[in-house]
Parts: sequence; C-alpha cells; structure tokens
Amino acid sequence: MNIVVCNTKGGAGKTTISLNVLPLLIKTKIEDEEIAYYQLDDNNKIILNSNNVKIKTYKINEANEVLDEIMLENLTNPEKANIVDCGGGNDTKIVIKNLAENRIEDNIFIVPLNQNLSVRHNVIDTINLIKENFKNAKIILIANNVFDVNNIQKEFLSIFGDEDFDIEPLNLKELNVKNIGIVPFIPFLQVIEAKKEILLDKYNEAKEILKDEKIATKKFAEKLDKELKEGKITKEEMKQKFSEFRNIVRNAKRITAAAEKIIEVNQDILEDLTK
Repeated sequence: MNIVVCNTKGGAGKTTISLNVLPLLIKTKIEDEEIAYYQLDDNNKIILNSNNVKIKTYKINEANEVLDEIMLENLTNPEKANIVDCGGGNDTKIVIKNLAENRIEDNIFIVPLNQNLSVRHNVIDTINLIKENFKNAKIILIANNVFDVNNIQKEFLSIFGDEDFDIEPLNLKELNVKNIGIVPFIPFLQVIEAKKEILLDKYNEAKEILKDEKIATKKFAEKLDKELKEGKITKEEMKQKFSEFRNIVRNAKRITAAAEKIIEVNQDILEDLTK
C-alpha cells in the first residue's frame, strides 16, 4: 500500500501528516504493520530516527529510484505501508507523473490543507492532477490544525464554502474525494516536531510509562527514600528527582492525550488507510 501525501502548495502540513499522523493511525489499526517514509523534496531534508518508521530522504531527480524501490516493496511485501511525502509545486507534479508512468497503482492520495482560503485552487489543481493520471484514485483530504473539530465547516471555507461570502462548497463526489481527515490543533505536537521526535514513538513510550503509574511512582519514591537514608542524596535532591520523575509522567499524559485525540477524530478514515 502506498500513501502519497501531496499538494502543489507548500506549508499545508504534508510532513507533519506524513511523519506524525499517518503512522499513528496506521499502527492503531494494524499493530505489526511495517511503515516506510520517503521524502521527495529538493528544499527540505528530514534528519531524525524512529523506532517505528523507516525514514529515507531523496532529491526529486531521484524519484525513479524511489519508485523502483516502492514497486519492489509492493511486489515482495504487499502488506507494508509506504508513505511518500512530496514537496510542493513541481515536486508534487513530478512524483504523480512518475507514479503513473511507472504504473504504480495501489495508491491512496492524501491532500492536506489549512484554513487559508487561498489554498483552495491548489487543492483543486492537485486533485485534478491526480485524476488525470489515475482514473479511480482514492483521495482523502486532511484538514490541518483544526481548532474546533465539531465545527470544522466554519473554519474550512475552502472545502465547505460559505453562502454569505458567495463561496461554493467543493463538489467532493465529482472530485473523487472519499473522505476528510482531521488534525486537531495540538500545541504539544509542535513540541514533538521541534525536538525532532516522532509522535508514534513518543506515544508508545508514554503508554509504557503510564501502564502502572501508581506502582512505578511508589517504587521510585521508595528508591529515593532509601538513597536518602543511605546518605547518597540530600532531601533537596530527593525532591528534585521526584519532581523530574513526575514531569516525565505529566508529559506522557500530554503525549497520550494528543495521540488519542488524533485517533478519535479520524475513525472514519482508519479503514481507508489500512485496506
């Protein structure tokens, strides 16, 4: 399965969705799924490691090399999820064209967008580009940084239109859009990205930390108390170490809340991403 994240407009959240949102959703549905991330972009380069995602970066002129690798994976390991993160503008056009020329058909196309109404024409252009090259393409829009997931229509005029401003809604059926996913506005997600971390990795770590929180907290306090009695630490050091431990727990809860919010609001597209 290939998931192609594309939009001719830069800054729509392609990399955030490719690296942090999609792996989380895929692993939620299929726990043992292998995931590879391919970045095809002349302007940006991801440099980080992950325990759950194999990360590879390429220049656009290496597109055929990447697609050959993906084709081989499709033939030998059809259960693997290959996420292709296209750069904006011509990068997206080149990748989609090369996918078609190489006859790589098992694709889900993800088109991210933000609240900026000016990206509407980019979304339409991107979808038309996909349809020109793949007649029966499966296309999913993902609304990025949604402040109110229960009122998305008011935020994303580019999709749902607005009668007061004479903006027509997109004809999703005509555009072959199968579904709409959501990335809620979660400040902690920005922290993870700034630290060059992967949400899925941090989520798995957080679940381990919180699995037996009460027992782990009690054991840690007992360990510190023993060190205090043995003269290995002072009372102030004991307090500091315990505060540091509790901060780790609090951060684990923030990460878990962020990840589970993303999973909760995207139940509708889980099936589409894992078929």
